Amino acid sequence: MADISTPSGVLLSDHGGPKRHHEHKPARHTPWLAFILIFCILSSMIVSIAIVTASDNDSVKNWRFQPAVLLSIMTSIFIVSLEGLVAIGLAISWWRSIANGTTLKRLHFIWNGSNMLNIIPAFMAGVDTRKVAFAALAIALAKFINGPLLQRATRARIFKIQSDIPMSMLIAPKIPNGWFGTHSVDTAPGLQTMQNWYLNTTFSTSATPGFACEGNGTCEARVVGAGFNYGCDSSSKKLNLTAENSYGAELFNITTFMSFEFNQSMLFLSTKYLNSVNGECVGEIVTETCNIIAATVAYPLIINNTTISIDFSQLISNRTVVSNYTSPGDAAGFKGEDDKGPLTGLENLMGDYMSTGAWLEESNVYQSTSPLASLFYNANATYPPGAESCGISFRRPTDYVFTSFFEFMLRSALDVARNASDHGQDLKPYTTNFTSHFTGTELHYNSDFRYLAGAIVIMFIGLLAVVFLLWGWWELGRSVTLSPLETAKAFGAPITLGAGHEKEADRIIKEVGHEKVAYEGDELVWNGTVYASGRWEMGQVPTAKGKNGSNGGSMRTDSPKSPKVNTAEGAFENVPLTQVRERGPDIDGRRRSGRKSIRPLSVIDETNSRL
Repeated sequence: MADISTPSGVLLSDHGGPKRHHEHKPARHTPWLAFILIFCILSSMIVSIAIVTASDNDSVKNWRFQPAVLLSIMTSIFIVSLEGLVAIGLAISWWRSIANGTTLKRLHFIWNGSNMLNIIPAFMAGVDTRKVAFAALAIALAKFINGPLLQRATRARIFKIQSDIPMSMLIAPKIPNGWFGTHSVDTAPGLQTMQNWYLNTTFSTSATPGFACEGNGTCEARVVGAGFNYGCDSSSKKLNLTAENSYGAELFNITTFMSFEFNQSMLFLSTKYLNSVNGECVGEIVTETCNIIAATVAYPLIINNTTISIDFSQLISNRTVVSNYTSPGDAAGFKGEDDKGPLTGLENLMGDYMSTGAWLEESNVYQSTSPLASLFYNANATYPPGAESCGISFRRPTDYVFTSFFEFMLRSALDVARNASDHGQDLKPYTTNFTSHFTGTELHYNSDFRYLAGAIVIMFIGLLAVVFLLWGWWELGRSVTLSPLETAKAFGAPITLGAGHEKEADRIIKEVGHEKVAYEGDELVWNGTVYASGRWEMGQVPTAKGKNGSNGGSMRTDSPKSPKVNTAEGAFENVPLTQVRERGPDIDGRRRSGRKSIRPLSVIDETNSRL
């Protein structure tokens, strides 16, 4: 191969010519930094694909850092790596171009290849510069478009979701004896539970993670807790509302009482209501008798964050009983100081409140023992013709009584467990684990793979562009840069002659890096000595073809010529000797007072001999 320090006998034509053959160089000249940067670009592309794919339909709460932030980091890695590859690629293109013969104009446009202002002139300058211009345009496009496309590839949206999640709740499976007090005295916990039921106070579960329904939605589950089981029978009879002997007849009734028959403690509930009236003013009175026993049941609950509500329709129509149990506090033969059981407490606190009745006073007028009866009066009922004078009826109260009893027992079960927690008791007997069904909305990331595909294609185009610049690196015998020291050495600048045969910038720095230089106008200050910058100082002007011209219409004929300088590059011969003067300004820019004096030509000869 032709080393870049070897004089090329004849320069190639302006449009290039047959390139010289280059053999493969040793592995030590491989641009490992370029390969590392290529690896970084490929990694940023792969990681970007992984981020967009992994975040698709995934919950926002699962990501500590937003995918957009991570994609922005990948974009930064891509751009920084691309910039590094551009610098390496331009250097390789520059040195390959000069090694094969080119023009100064082309070298300039290759060196300035990343400047978008020079795209059009670079296209017109030649093949080498056109290649660099194409690559620069593709790289600029990749850097500009890549970021917006990746940012559009993922966004957060609200999704309707359903999922099963494990949960726990502190709830007592049974109501202990004495929780509602003794048979003669009600305790504060029982009374407070009744007050909360009456005032419809919100009851809740623990806010501890795993106990609350987190997220923007509701959790539905069946939770095992203290309750009761029941069975009912019904019967009906007719009542003529216009008959005088019917006045005073019971039209509505709710009654509760304890029964100890058959060695089984039971709470009895009896409800009666006038269901309907026909056109002859004959009404139907329905009587329902239910026996209630203590039991552990599965409550159909709806949990919203920490707030609990009961799905009463499921509770009544699809009741799930885990087990029945009997409490000693509900047994017969109790004394006043004995602790109440759950059934006795339910009857004392809720049964007495529910007890009410209404009787017929006239054909369409009733009297009641409490306002509760009027809550079940059917004010919106329609009656057949002929029943205008006896239109009166009530709604069925049985389900209302049972839902009230169930809510009271659920509140009691929660209060028992909460009391155990407040007093530092073992909570294991009160901790119920279950699986709930979550339904709601959640913020999820949604990926648009069309934008991702566009971004990856653009990134790949940018990578191909820099590889295009890097192509042919093996034709160079060493690592190259566009350092001014390195390019000046290639052009045979006298100031770099002290570096000997060294060609790489870091090695040149080791040899002549200590040299002090400064440039002001047409003067170069080198190690404290002022040199006029080229033939302009002597009145000789080089033309575009290298011929001497005249400055101001006159030609200096007395210009001394320097001895022939044989540089390592072999590029400078018969260079006109410049006059050397003592420097006016110092290296740091401060100008000394006094006139400059022209040094004798003998000093010039001595200086050139040192060079």
